[in-house]
Amino acid sequence: MKPIRVLFVVPNLRVCNGVATYTMNYFRNMNKEKIKIDFLLLNSIPTPYYDEIRQAGSNIKVLPPLKDGILKYLKALDSIFDCDEKYDIIHCNVINAGALILKYAKKNGIKVRILHSHATKSAEKKIKEIRNNIIAPITKHYSTDFFSCSKLAGDYLFGKSYYHIVNNAIDESKYIFDNHKREIVRNKFNIDKNFVVGTVGRFAPQKNPLFLVEIFFELKKKCNNAKLLWVGSGFMEKEVKQKVDELNLNNDVLFLGDRSDVQDLYQAMDVFLLPSIYEGLPLVGIEAQCSGLPMIVSDTVTTEMKITDLVTFLSIKEPVKRWVEAIMVYVNNPMRINTEKDICNSGYSIKNEAKKLERKYKILVDKNK
Repeated sequence: MKPIRVLFVVPNLRVCNGVATYTMNYFRNMNKEKIKIDFLLLNSIPTPYYDEIRQAGSNIKVLPPLKDGILKYLKALDSIFDCDEKYDIIHCNVINAGALILKYAKKNGIKVRILHSHATKSAEKKIKEIRNNIIAPITKHYSTDFFSCSKLAGDYLFGKSYYHIVNNAIDESKYIFDNHKREIVRNKFNIDKNFVVGTVGRFAPQKNPLFLVEIFFELKKKCNNAKLLWVGSGFMEKEVKQKVDELNLNNDVLFLGDRSDVQDLYQAMDVFLLPSIYEGLPLVGIEAQCSGLPMIVSDTVTTEMKITDLVTFLSIKEPVKRWVEAIMVYVNNPMRINTEKDICNSGYSIKNEAKKLERKYKILVDKNK
């Protein structure tokens, strides 16, 4: 029996990108005899995922930039979909580019066209948000099925329409707290005697990075041995580093870039900060909780993320000192617990969730035969 052929559409496969991580988690754990997954990227960013995908026998396709001309773009879409072995499913994780991609998928006879919501806002910049809000109804029109990472993200994009929730699941075995790993990482970065605050995410307005710098600046006044581990990259990186420099924090903020060992870096942290302006359901929130790591999170993040008592929600409208007070609770009271059962029981174990998605794919394909 031939496997179901699925095309995952994602912006890119950058390490530390939430959507990329979610797709890779499912890619690794699907039964490849039943489900064959290829990737279609809007742009190519160097990543170790490429080798992993190709070694597993799957393909990576990259669309040409629209600035090279719409005809070239549309011709590329036709060539991707009009092939000898057609895809059974297109699983689209982008809204704006999804309109043309899904339209051409329909044109070329792909019967199952999934649109997946990952956020509660369509863009970070106002002009792009207006554009995407205009395009979103078109993208939905060419979709046959709606998926979402959370109820909040699903209600935002699909309203009262039915959608299926696919949890941002993880391999919990990689994240369970390990004191030995903690010592190794803390010694490696020479932070073994420090109180370590951490964050993982893009340097982008959505993640509120300048507010995070302000929090850490005020924290240093109360906790002189505090250090900040910052994992990620993005277009605001220069601006953030400039602010760190202006506040004389260069020796206390460790910019680690995009990393493939985030599961080990969580072990070294004492508190995780996520002051995002908006989120769908942040994968890093599940990973950090699985590591038994206390989290201070903005209340714009869906409460669906809270699967343990490790999460404290605060408004980004609260003064910085209130965030510092919440962090200070853990300075003299370090807390790391084993949350593996909580992760599994809450539906965030990737082995279980990948099997559910396999079954869902089969149901959708069988329904459209």
